[in-house]
Amino acid sequence: MTTSNAARFFDTSGCLNLSRPTNNTRIPSAKQHKPNVNRPGPIRGQAQIDLYNFDHIDFIDSQYVLTSPRSLEACARLNVKPTALLPKKLADISSEKVRYSTLVDVHDEMEIERLAKLQHCREEREKIIQEEELKRPLSTKIVDPKPSYVNDRSTNRKNPIKPKFHPSSASVRNRSNSITSEKPSRSDTHFHRPLRPTSGIRPTVTTLNVKPSIIQWPSSDSQDELRTSSSAGFLDDVRRMDESLQRLGTSSSKKNERYIDGLENVKQIIEQHVTQITSDNDLENLPLDKNQYELLLSHYEHELKIQKARENARRTEKEKEAERYDSLMHDFLDQTMAEERRQNELRRKLEKLHHSRQLYETLQAKNHELQMADVQKRRSELLNEIKRKDRRTQHFVKDKQETTNLSRTLAKSSQDTREYIREINENFDQKARKAELASSILVTKPKINVDRRFLQPSLRT
Repeated sequence: MTTSNAARFFDTSGCLNLSRPTNNTRIPSAKQHKPNVNRPGPIRGQAQIDLYNFDHIDFIDSQYVLTSPRSLEACARLNVKPTALLPKKLADISSEKVRYSTLVDVHDEMEIERLAKLQHCREEREKIIQEEELKRPLSTKIVDPKPSYVNDRSTNRKNPIKPKFHPSSASVRNRSNSITSEKPSRSDTHFHRPLRPTSGIRPTVTTLNVKPSIIQWPSSDSQDELRTSSSAGFLDDVRRMDESLQRLGTSSSKKNERYIDGLENVKQIIEQHVTQITSDNDLENLPLDKNQYELLLSHYEHELKIQKARENARRTEKEKEAERYDSLMHDFLDQTMAEERRQNELRRKLEKLHHSRQLYETLQAKNHELQMADVQKRRSELLNEIKRKDRRTQHFVKDKQETTNLSRTLAKSSQDTREYIREINENFDQKARKAELASSILVTKPKINVDRRFLQPSLRT
């Protein structure tokens, strides 16, 4: 698959997480106040991201939510996008128009729905693994899941770990060496007890294909065959059943109950077989077989006690976990109520502030309207004053024009009068001179040649 095809596959299947950054920026986890979930061990170094480790802090910078084919197949069968399995923070769905308590309720419902989807996907993944195991040929060798690491206090014991006890090999050694039958003590039984994987042990990646869900207990017909079989074959069958019980493990309460039932079943089969051998009066192999069966019985009795003690401890731990969860939920509810009270107080203050701000804005708007009305009034008054001044100016200009025209008319008339008077005065002066001249002539009576052209103007007048 090329890079483009892979990107298209993850994008269309809903596995591409666009909310996760592609750089080295870390995003804090949104899962708060969530009960602890038992996950199978650390996951550093694993290449696949499945439904059990997709929300781990190591994969918070991953570009994809899931990379495991089985997990993707389970999500595809249930039509669930892997991005829908990621937890969401309360801040992602926050809104100013919705109350905080409503948001908390919606977030809780979304979280419950997400956990339900995750549980369904995990169950579908287990079904896919069972189908794959059933499709395998019967000749395929089943490998016992061995722990990659041990997260238990039992590893710090002072006594070294002894090899596993195999009843069939012990039977062969006892028969070849002709060892006398002697019932072992309880301490020897505990010393040779086979190791069981604890609840803190997780199988490696290579042994994950071996699932305890496909282990089937023998039916009633096979149990009858076990009761009627020989000693060596019976011990081999018991050993195989013991290995099946080891593969079953005690990872959960249901599997632990199946494990205890299997131990009781094997113990019952061994007791019935011992009773049958005793009734058959096999004197040659009776002491040796009886010793072996008593050893097996003591082993399984001790194993039953251990498993019942583990079951009681697990039940007690669950009760303590439930009490812790209840206390955490109580604290969470108290914190939620306190937060809601704080939010209500803050909301009340905000509403009061909003009301005062609205009142202030209303007063400001009224003041602005009054100011605008005053401005408009002043503008109208100024406009009327300007118009009045314009009319007065026009009147003054008109009066000035009329005065100017009148003065011009008077000046012209006065000028005409002066011209007329001057002409009259000139005529009077001429007459006076003529009179003087005539008088002078009459007194002396000289005979003067009078020029008729000189006298002509006066004669005309």
